[in-house]
Amino acid sequence: DADDRILDIVKEVLIQTHSAVIYDGWITLEHWYDNKFNVRGFLVVLAANVVMFTSLGAAITVATRTYQAIVATTTLSNKNITIQHTLLKAVYAQAIVPVFCVYLPYFLLLTCPFLKIPVFSLADNFSLLISIFPGWDALVIILLVKDYRIGLARMFGFSKPQKIVVLHHTQFTTSIQSTVI
Repeated sequence: DADDRILDIVKEVLIQTHSAVIYDGWITLEHWYDNKFNVRGFLVVLAANVVMFTSLGAAITVATRTYQAIVATTTLSNKNITIQHTLLKAVYAQAIVPVFCVYLPYFLLLTCPFLKIPVFSLADNFSLLISIFPGWDALVIILLVKDYRIGLARMFGFSKPQKIVVLHHTQFTTSIQSTVI
């Protein structure tokens, strides 16, 4: 059976590269089945890439249109525009993190073998990239949004809470009103 032959090849390569033995597993995508084009494998790669590039394209489009709307607005104060720009930068940065931690590795791991290009050490680091994604995602927001940075510093005792002083002022005015009887 061809699957058994391929599994033997995968086991052999794993022993050579990592000195590790696998006993069972799945061959997820066999792009070139006995050196013949595998249409089903191609469709899986195509579908995965379409989903990735469509969502990335949608994110870029929405971000660009949001930026254009912020620039074109005349009803917001300068402070509100600054807040909107800060939030937009944070969203940009949050969109870049999955590109490098998820999209790019998936794209390379799915597409390179299909094109018979070796993936080098990316396969070894793939699980690391996927696992650091949630942490980097949160870190980006903490670093870019000042209120979160201040809150984190206070949480770890690096910054003391500021005293808020509320001043109460009462103002009296007197007026004399003339009345005609």
